[in-house]
Amino acid sequence: VRSAGDVQAVRRHVTEAGAAAHIIAKIEKPQALDDLDAILEAADGIMVARGDLGVEMDVARVPIIQKDLIRRAAIAGIPVITATQMLQSMIREPRPTRAEVSDVANAVFDGSDALMLSGETAVGCDPVRAVEMMDHIIDLAEDYAQAARWPGPAAGTDRYTWSERAIVVGAAEIAHNLGVALVVVLTHSGATALLLSKPWLGVPILAVSDRVDTCRRMALYRGVLPVHHPEI
Repeated sequence: VRSAGDVQAVRRHVTEAGAAAHIIAKIEKPQALDDLDAILEAADGIMVARGDLGVEMDVARVPIIQKDLIRRAAIAGIPVITATQMLQSMIREPRPTRAEVSDVANAVFDGSDALMLSGETAVGCDPVRAVEMMDHIIDLAEDYAQAARWPGPAAGTDRYTWSERAIVVGAAEIAHNLGVALVVVLTHSGATALLLSKPWLGVPILAVSDRVDTCRRMALYRGVLPVHHPEI
């Protein structure tokens, strides 16, 4: 997208079709950065399309933009996907470069909700190995971040009340200090699960919802295991 108007136009079509689909805005143009606050307000999530951004602007700025987009998405209370060329060498090679491994781990440390492979699985020589490698790097990075109590981004300050954020801070402290094995949340819209996913709780979040569409959306949230139950 280039502006919030692009998101709003898609939203109108979705609404007119009677659908409840959420909209992920792909940030790939410099113009989108100029209208970022409005895009974050209009969209249900964003994708950091680093490859396209690197073509459109100074490639040295892309890591800075990535970190800023992830931080601002967390503040806006929406999920963020980091994508493009994460394990690019695995399109042809069985192992990633050291730089790619660090790139994936740092995307986790930044606070990404999801990481996405592209050519590695679309046209790569061994897509299964690429997914397994990505999963392995993410697991180790998350283990370190949780053990070190790596600070998560300041989540939801734009979309959530102080009382809602206080509940999340309390849940995080309880999870860390009492050594709980699991955090369970009952949610209709998925908003509470999203907010809980932002700090490093160090344990899985079991999110139970009476809505199938909510469970599908929550599969994108970091550390959240969605469960559908028709009556909660």
